[in-house]
Amino acid sequence: MYKSKKKFSIYLFKVFVLFIMVCCFTKNAKSQNLYSAVVDSATGNIMVSWNDPNPGSTLNYEINWGLSSIAILGTQIVPKTENSFLITSIDGNTQSYFIEVKKIVAGNTILLDNFYTIFFEVHHIGVIYGSASISVLNWNTIKTNLAGDYFLDRYEAPNWRTIKKIPYINGNQDYTCNDTISYPFCDYNDVYYRIRFKIKSAVFSESVSNVGSNGPFRDNTPPTNARNDTVSITHDQSGYPVLGWSFSASNDIAGYQILRSDIPSTGFFPIDTVSSEISIFTDTTVNACETSYIYSIVAIDKCGKMSTASMQTKEIQTILLTIPNIDPCEKKATLNWNRYINMPEELGGYKIYRKQDNGPYSLIKTLGAYSNSFSDNFQFKNGSVYTYFVKAFAASGSATSSSCEKSILYKSAAKPDTLYISQVRVEADEYIQVGCIYSPVNTLQKLLLQRLDTIGGNWFTIDSLSSTIGNYLPQTFTMYDRTAEVKNLSYSYRLVAIDSCKAQSNYSINTSNSILLGCETVQGENIVSWNSYGTWLQGVDSYDIFRQVDDLPVDGDNIGSVTTTSNYFADSPTGFAPNANVCYWVVAKENNDNPLAANAFSVSNKCCRTKATTFNIPNAFRPDGVNNLFRPLSNSIISESFTMIIYNKWGQAIFKTSDYINGWDGTMNGEKAPAGVYTYVINFQSLSGEKIKKIGTVALIR
Repeated sequence: MYKSKKKFSIYLFKVFVLFIMVCCFTKNAKSQNLYSAVVDSATGNIMVSWNDPNPGSTLNYEINWGLSSIAILGTQIVPKTENSFLITSIDGNTQSYFIEVKKIVAGNTILLDNFYTIFFEVHHIGVIYGSASISVLNWNTIKTNLAGDYFLDRYEAPNWRTIKKIPYINGNQDYTCNDTISYPFCDYNDVYYRIRFKIKSAVFSESVSNVGSNGPFRDNTPPTNARNDTVSITHDQSGYPVLGWSFSASNDIAGYQILRSDIPSTGFFPIDTVSSEISIFTDTTVNACETSYIYSIVAIDKCGKMSTASMQTKEIQTILLTIPNIDPCEKKATLNWNRYINMPEELGGYKIYRKQDNGPYSLIKTLGAYSNSFSDNFQFKNGSVYTYFVKAFAASGSATSSSCEKSILYKSAAKPDTLYISQVRVEADEYIQVGCIYSPVNTLQKLLLQRLDTIGGNWFTIDSLSSTIGNYLPQTFTMYDRTAEVKNLSYSYRLVAIDSCKAQSNYSINTSNSILLGCETVQGENIVSWNSYGTWLQGVDSYDIFRQVDDLPVDGDNIGSVTTTSNYFADSPTGFAPNANVCYWVVAKENNDNPLAANAFSVSNKCCRTKATTFNIPNAFRPDGVNNLFRPLSNSIISESFTMIIYNKWGQAIFKTSDYINGWDGTMNGEKAPAGVYTYVINFQSLSGEKIKKIGTVALIR
């Protein structure tokens, strides 16, 4: 009975102890600072997560990371509303990093936890029985004195599978684990692993390492290369590269992979795979007329192994031919191309071919292996299309590679067929305006305006006009001579075309002169005269005479018109003020049906006169009668210029005066002059500036 009670007491004690342990464990689990660190295998970024058992007093969290607790590389303050943070400044795929999580409370920091990320490496140590590969995995401990388990995962597409569970070992040592995998002999696979660590007291807290591989397990004898690789370009305007090769000597070839590298090189990448019976391939995805491409032919055996030497030493590159243009000044086409690489049996050189329009190709030059340019000096025909291609050839003649065809339209130096002065006219009575026309359109880039001042003199340039680079002058335009003395001289003009080679190509088909108008007053009439206009294709039809009085009307009044048989016009102005300023100009008009420029006209300078001077002198006067003074009557005398001398019949001067208003009162030295006939000489200047002298006789009546 006693023994039974004792046993029962011992049993109750054990149950009690177990109960206390469970309670304590549960309490500790609830207050533990749970955490995790997950490495992103693609970027190396590290996602840190944590659990704060007492978040109420927390202001923020402080995350520190580095190589160790004394080698911190970075710090980040995280809001208290967050319980995770992504570290992007370090690479968890390259090594293990120390992580520290703190909470900030009223200006102080309290450590929640610290630990290391898991970094592991995989080694491949060989083959067992010819079909197994051993992977040796090593990794660091995440933290000492932390109860948990490590899990070894292997990727088996499309999922990860846990293949081993490794219990935590108290201490700071690293872990090692081996994995043996069996494959079919020809498999070509990489085996990927990762390590996970889970704290025993938490379901969700899990740290994940980087992803590592032990490398491929495969047959290490690759097939031999394809031989005699060449690449050429089709001559059907598609620009497709055509690759050719000789079959590999290996007897287990399954096919050939075509790799291409663009220029500038971004590395080789596969573009297609063909069967073992094919040794020609056309790349229809690119146009090699504008860009050069590098290719490599890789042999693939039935186990999927690929040759490698071809990619390293046997690249082949398309020939890119460039011809910027055919220089119209030097009549030269300059060809440039890249040198062909890895020609079978050594590069022999290059052959240059040319054809005109749709004619046959001709071999025009053979160059050495180190050449990559050629200048073709040829009597090119304007408007013809010239096509070239370059062919690289092996020294033995066994292989060739051709460039794309390049066609160039030859345009000789641009110059017009016809250059014509449509009109020369005086503008604003100050300068000369010259109208210009050329044809056909888009053949003139620069033009000179030249002037001849005197017959037998030299032509000299007074204006020029140039188009912007690559463009042409408009078909009709205007040039100016702002140095002309339009009131003093008539000038002759011509145009000179400058072609795209900066040489004088041709002159205008006509020379034209300005109209110089002169005017004078003769016996009360204003006479205007001018030189003939020259030249128009259809000749001058007529000259219209315009008059303006004191600048009105603005466009003038057409007061008459004369044919080309006359070059003057007489005007008898009436009804104007004595000092009115009367101006004249002439407008020459061309006959109709000019095919180059219709309705052409030329304007002269202006010539101005004061109204035709009227001058009346009485032939008799009676000092004591109605006409008691002798003086002239005029509408255009400048009184300050007036002088009058009276002579008797013996030629003696008996009276002199400059008083236009009072004249002669019939006295001589204060005494009355006897009746008789006296001679007068009168001088004055009219308002128009004309100096006038009048001589006559007057009868003095008593």
